[in-house]
Amino acid sequence: MSLEGAPAAFAEKRQALIGEIANAESSRRAAADQLATAENALAEADRDARAALEAMSGAREEAARAEERFEGAKRRLTDIAHEIREMLEVEPGAVAELAELKPDAPLPEVEEIEKTLDRIRRERERLGAVNLRAEESLPKSRLSMANLTRERDDLVEAIKRLRQGIQKSQPGSARALAGLLRSVKTHFERLFTRLFGGGTASCKLIESDDPLEAGLEIVARPRARNRQRCRSSPVGEQALTALALIFAVFLTNPAPICVLDEVDARLMITTSSASATCWTR
Repeated sequence: MSLEGAPAAFAEKRQALIGEIANAESSRRAAADQLATAENALAEADRDARAALEAMSGAREEAARAEERFEGAKRRLTDIAHEIREMLEVEPGAVAELAELKPDAPLPEVEEIEKTLDRIRRERERLGAVNLRAEESLPKSRLSMANLTRERDDLVEAIKRLRQGIQKSQPGSARALAGLLRSVKTHFERLFTRLFGGGTASCKLIESDDPLEAGLEIVARPRARNRQRCRSSPVGEQALTALALIFAVFLTNPAPICVLDEVDARLMITTSSASATCWTR
């Protein structure tokens, strides 16, 4: 190559190199764009991978919890079946039939079942503990029951004989009591008049014609005294009236010894023991 043609050749090479540089720059920019796109895709893939890992970890945890709940439900089901066999003495499949629940019938309310269950439990608690040795003590209990039944029959027969004896002796007892009351009345009237220096007093049967069933009414009137209940009269008059009645009884049926304790007590103490009603006039 001559020197004269060198500038043109250099210019041509230079122009070729500039074109190659432009092409290389264009290829570089395209490669950079592809690299950026690939990096973005990689970052997105990393994010998706991390999300997938987190989702997989959550799914594993949920699966573990579900497995634990499943095992717990199986254990609970086994325990319930054991309780059913132990308490109800039937297989779990026969519980619905035992509870009289039909397959096509609606289930009862839970609150109603709980109330019924509480009521049955209270009734069972009231029955008390089960005596496991009841069968062993049954012969002894039967023997004791037989003895008690025999004693009861003896008592019933004795009461029957006693009532028959009372019925036979009742007419004579009624006549004897009526005679005693007449004597008590006579002594009471005399003693009352003597203790009070006058006045009138009497006693009579009331509320029944049978002396054994009747009550006793005491009517007492000291001098210058209007009719009033004994509870409203002075304590001294009540005590004297009571003493008159007590000594009237002792004069009718004398006793070798008589002990009077607190003789000034109210007449109500004496009349309540005699089933009597007392008035003063």
